[in-house]
Amino acid sequence: MDKFVSVYEAKTELSSLLRLVEDGQRVVITKRGKPVADLVPHVQKVRPKFGASSLGLTQVEMDELTKLLDEPLEFGEADWY
Repeated sequence: MDKFVSVYEAKTELSSLLRLVEDGQRVVITKRGKPVADLVPHVQKVRPKFGASSLGLTQVEMDELTKLLDEPLEFGEADWY
């Protein structure tokens, strides 16, 4: 179940709210009664590790691919459909 708190409560009770989030609870921060932000547990991004040779790539190609995978894709930026 989500816990709703005001901005003031979030500011004054941040440590205890973070403990709730660490335990898996979601905290919704409200401003004048309207939700404006969520405190949620961090999700570690895990990418499978492949060696360049196992993919048939040179190390330079693998480094370029890694850079591309780490960059966020902006809406409308993809040219493939």
